[in-house]
Amino acid sequence: MSNYTSFTPSNAEITVSDTITLFLQDRKASGCTKRTLENYGLDLNNLSKFCNVQGITFVTQISSNILRQYLLQLGKCHNPGGVHKYYRSVRAMFNWVDNDDLMLDGWKNPSKKIRAPKVPIVTVVQSVQES
Repeated sequence: MSNYTSFTPSNAEITVSDTITLFLQDRKASGCTKRTLENYGLDLNNLSKFCNVQGITFVTQISSNILRQYLLQLGKCHNPGGVHKYYRSVRAMFNWVDNDDLMLDGWKNPSKKIRAPKVPIVTVVQSVQES
């Protein structure tokens, strides 16, 4: 892992994998549970693999269109609730990047243009038996 103490957005472009590492470090320092960190890691590493296949190295190369393609691909093998889980992890990371001023001026958070995937509402009907 690189030495991030000297990293500034003006002297380097940050890779997708380095962004994920920094985000997970921040979440750990913020007190997220081990399970939450594991879930973020799994979800975001899946995004990183998708980016690698697409030839994307740097976070600045990820557009809202790329994120839409990613969510559509996830929908082929995950139920709507699963796709929504990945969406929440990706949105959390990009919001953190945006709030932490990790990118140069002019960078726009691509997750802000993505609507949350719809998850069907499941109604549970409980049968009451009379004695």
